[in-house]
Amino acid sequence: MEVSLLNCGTNFPAKAVLKLYDWRYAVQLRKDNGINPWTNEHEMAYIDLVRSGQAELFLDKLRNDYDFEGPEEGWSIAENETYLYNICADMFRAETAVYKKLFEYQGTAIPDLIAPITSNIESLNERGSDHHNKAKVEHSSLDSVSPDKGQVHTKAPGTELLKIYGILIEHIEGFTLAALNPHTAPKSSWQSIVDQAVQNVGILSDKAVLNEDVRASNILVCPKSNGSYRVCMIDFARCRFRKKEESDLEWGRAKWSQDEEGAVGLVMQKRLAKQGFKLKYTPSMRYLEWAEGERDTTS
Repeated sequence: MEVSLLNCGTNFPAKAVLKLYDWRYAVQLRKDNGINPWTNEHEMAYIDLVRSGQAELFLDKLRNDYDFEGPEEGWSIAENETYLYNICADMFRAETAVYKKLFEYQGTAIPDLIAPITSNIESLNERGSDHHNKAKVEHSSLDSVSPDKGQVHTKAPGTELLKIYGILIEHIEGFTLAALNPHTAPKSSWQSIVDQAVQNVGILSDKAVLNEDVRASNILVCPKSNGSYRVCMIDFARCRFRKKEESDLEWGRAKWSQDEEGAVGLVMQKRLAKQGFKLKYTPSMRYLEWAEGERDTTS
């Protein structure tokens, strides 16, 4: 969502992109989990569960009890909402952690992160339907955001479960890599654009990040005044870092199976071939030695 930043001083741009991790209106997420659209009934039930302290107990079991199972009749409306809150909170943590990890690439290979933000469900509702345009949000420090799942820092019981998380990021004029065609950029630039995109994806490996959502539609291409292009990765909500206990084999195989590089290079090679363009793409084979079958030996 494009927003204007008013009365923020000269250190902030006039425009930004606001990305909200708001499970209430995440239509596809709700559909994927078989949960009905958010209504006043859902809201009242959820807020009551949070205020009672039961939502935190449910969330603790959800995050830490691997044998946790719901009743045969399924979770309650409020428990379903808590489950969706947890998914979106994890996405927020993942994305902000990646922006922090890739700080040196902000403004080049990834957008500038202006600020992580939070707002409160109840305060938003008090402002009415126009809250997305006018609601006051609180800036958060990236240092207060833990990359570990389940580590939202609470100030008081239930406080965080009434928060809507979001990020303000740099507004980038351009088009997605998926929209690369003669109308968006001349064919003479296609090879360098895709090369840049593949190179950017390699940064994730350099920083021990695995992104489960690398695709051409999550890469922006921005024309520059000198005729070249800035290529920029976006959307890191489905990223994870290499775990301390993860072996070279486990990590290498996960990266090989995900094939983030191929999700750009190979996919674009096939797409552009349909437009009569022969894209040169050679996989780096960075994780070949960890591919299934390469090191599967029995002792």
